[in-house]
Amino acid sequence: MKKYLLLIFFIFLLLVGCKTTKDDVLSEEQIIQLTQELKNDINEAILESESKLSTELKVFTSFPAYDRWREVLPGFNKLEASYLNQIDKVLAGALINISDVLLSYIKDYQIQDVNLLVKQGYSSLSEILEQNMSMEVKAIFKKTIEDESDSIDFYYKALEQEAFIWKSNIDNLALVGINNDLEMIDKIDDELIAELATEIYFNVLSQSEVKVRTAREV
Repeated sequence: MKKYLLLIFFIFLLLVGCKTTKDDVLSEEQIIQLTQELKNDINEAILESESKLSTELKVFTSFPAYDRWREVLPGFNKLEASYLNQIDKVLAGALINISDVLLSYIKDYQIQDVNLLVKQGYSSLSEILEQNMSMEVKAIFKKTIEDESDSIDFYYKALEQEAFIWKSNIDNLALVGINNDLEMIDKIDDELIAELATEIYFNVLSQSEVKVRTAREV
């Protein structure tokens, strides 16, 4: 009986081993097909992300360092929103360049293990792009901010001026029971904006790749 059970177990191991080999080994034709499918998916996801973020990119809904000012300065919310919206508009102008850079990278990218990428899930190439190209994307965002600094400064200075007038009016602050302990506002750092925009971009790209691949495989 013991020998019989061992024989069954041995046959089972052989069957499992044969199945694994068949699943893991891809023909050259399958590799070419899967490679093209993966690249087509990420290309479509890049373009979809560009389209989505061109109207929906929102780095800040409000800036945390301005919270105290928002509580005490009438009209601050509106001025802050104009400033933050202008930042988003400027960042949206970088999306076409980002798409071009990523599409070019994917075109030349050599996938070493197609089967592994397929097993890793639906957002495999977007993860590779984030690992290898995030600094490049961040640099594009930052350069765009620097190139369009005048348009951003226009809205920031309107915000800064109102804050300066309010802070300078110590007597009025005292009359309404508010101590003049507010720190003067600062312009949001370009590096921080570019970093957050890059994080948002790759999150959306990953979601887009999942959406594209899921739709294709249904």
